Amino acid sequence: QHFHKGYSNEISFFLVFIIILFISMTLPTQIYKILSGSIGETVRFSFFNSDLVVYTFLSKPVSVILQLLGYNVFSNGSIITFEDLEAGLTRELYVAKSCSGIESIQIFVAGLLSYCWVFYRKFNNEVIILLLAGVFISYLANLIRMSFLVLIGHYYGISTLEWAHET
Repeated sequence: QHFHKGYSNEISFFLVFIIILFISMTLPTQIYKILSGSIGETVRFSFFNSDLVVYTFLSKPVSVILQLLGYNVFSNGSIITFEDLEAGLTRELYVAKSCSGIESIQIFVAGLLSYCWVFYRKFNNEVIILLLAGVFISYLANLIRMSFLVLIGHYYGISTLEWAHET
């Protein structure tokens, strides 16, 4: 009883956070499995075309940024093509949906909404501005991260790019 009273806000935050994540990340796939009769199968459902989203919001902007900086980088769908100076080859880097930052943004949104609900019980213009700013900053950080990874591959080779990506 004493534990619950002392940490009621934290417990409420955790529960709201988990519920929002479940609704945004897990529930759509489960509904799709029920409706398509694919219960028990490994199915990844998405409301959007993942390859188009990755191309539009990640691989294309990264290639444009690096082209503006003078590098020979091109994108086609989820593939970024760049020069590997280490090997003297042209390399292709597949950008998966998991690299897009979509899940990170979902977690940020769930965290911010949970915090605002539990501690303030309101969603006003300040929350919307924080939400939009956080999503935008997260997006820019991911573009910068991906640009650096391509540059690492350009100067130090594909194995160093893979090492940097894993770290």
